[in-house]
Amino acid sequence: MVGAGPERVGGLGRRVVTLIPEGQAKAGYRFLFTGPAEACRRCRLRSVCVENLTEGRVYEVISAIPKKKFPCDLHGGDVVPVEVHIPPIEVAIPKRQAVVGAVLRFRPPGCPSECENRDLCEPPGLKAGDRIKIVEVLPRSLRCPKGEDLAACLVEVQGT
Repeated sequence: MVGAGPERVGGLGRRVVTLIPEGQAKAGYRFLFTGPAEACRRCRLRSVCVENLTEGRVYEVISAIPKKKFPCDLHGGDVVPVEVHIPPIEVAIPKRQAVVGAVLRFRPPGCPSECENRDLCEPPGLKAGDRIKIVEVLPRSLRCPKGEDLAACLVEVQGT
């Protein structure tokens, strides 16, 4: 399985294998990949560990691959192979565009003010210009201090 190419799985999107610290290798664990550390650049496991991931994306562990461990200088302990995918991300979308199945480009509003919706308007794991597909419009309403009519939606990043 290590070194296997990307695979699409019903409802889970593209799956890849990577390595993470043993204590984090639990189904449902999420992490933001911020890019390889300097120590990774000379590691023999780089191709499996960091080259399968896209910088700036949030990943969720689907499953650990048991009985395999590798020493990691960066983490100071063992890392284990896991299958991960980019999970649906909760985001604020203009209500007029909030239609299940719609594919659009993500455009963060760039609001200068801090508000309770900041993490939904500019969620970790999404970048300006990303193609996203709305998979669910959530029932809760969002109040925007600027008066924007927003809906909370779950979206999948397309083409990653």
